[in-house]
Amino acid sequence: MASNSRNKRKIFSELFDLLRSYVNEEVDYELHPTLYPNTSAGADLFIETSEEVDFQFDVDHEFHSIFKYEGELYYCFTGNDLDLSRINRDIFEPVIGDFFDALFVLVHSQYIKNCLHTVSRTDIYDTILHVGDNEDPNRAKPIDIEDLLGCFSIVKAYKICSGSVYDVENLDKVKGYFSVKSSINILPFNDSTRASFSTLFDCSYKAIPFDIVHLAFITNSYKQCFTELYRCIEQLFPVPTLQGLIGTGKLSVLCPLEIAEIFEDNIGWRPRETEAIEAVFKELEQSLLDRLNSVTADTNYAGFSHHKFIYRLRNQNVHFRKSLGVGSLSNYKWEELIGIMLDIIYKLYEKYDSKIISS
Repeated sequence: MASNSRNKRKIFSELFDLLRSYVNEEVDYELHPTLYPNTSAGADLFIETSEEVDFQFDVDHEFHSIFKYEGELYYCFTGNDLDLSRINRDIFEPVIGDFFDALFVLVHSQYIKNCLHTVSRTDIYDTILHVGDNEDPNRAKPIDIEDLLGCFSIVKAYKICSGSVYDVENLDKVKGYFSVKSSINILPFNDSTRASFSTLFDCSYKAIPFDIVHLAFITNSYKQCFTELYRCIEQLFPVPTLQGLIGTGKLSVLCPLEIAEIFEDNIGWRPRETEAIEAVFKELEQSLLDRLNSVTADTNYAGFSHHKFIYRLRNQNVHFRKSLGVGSLSNYKWEELIGIMLDIIYKLYEKYDSKIISS
């Protein structure tokens, strides 16, 4: 649990100040100077002592965060009109009641700093900030947390069920799951491709760069999607060679310069990317390689080896040199390739994950 507790009074004071500033632009009446929320003791304790694991602003939903409280992880985000019907409630349990109130307050007070534009300033004044005929403005006025909820952007909150593959402090992994389930992608992925994305997010391999996989899912370009997935494979380039070096005993030499030379000669793979791809592809199932052959058939890449095709297409979309040409495929071929890349990534990390991340 966080060692530096938050000050609940200060958090709510900032929220109310934000509402006053927002209402002042339109309502020319006395605004109540002292307010306090009638949140429960349970919500107050969550607000003051929960640990912020991670937070991110993003393009799909406005904001994402993970909080930890009493050993449990909580995922929350802002965003309207999302189809969350396919969220597995055995993995992500919707948060209601006191803990939801606490998460709502934490999101808006610490990060969003924004009033909901669909709520009028006069409504906020009438509901929260007015001074009633029988009210003393010098005494704190209690505010129902339910009234406060309507003044800010909608927050969705879920408890991550203990023991699931998502019970890890990895915001990108959780975001990826919700993005796939709520169908926020721009590219028209078919069910098979979506299932391959889901398989990656659902797996327990810790070395997968889930932020890159998520970026591949939400991008609006097949070329960009392919390039991001290439980066997931690129991360593995030094691994086969390093495994070989560890097994040979060469690293037992005492001179640091000799070790540096060995690393440079063997792991400094640039400009030997095609060989690096070939090394990580070496033990892939033949069925995956056959699927790559089906992509290159009837294209300018027909006859290319698997690793040379992938590297050539990557270069054509990363570098701008006339000699490389333009890397293009039909939309059907692009989606076919992306599905294969996702399955290749799964198989490669199945093989190498334990070599990269110690358990």
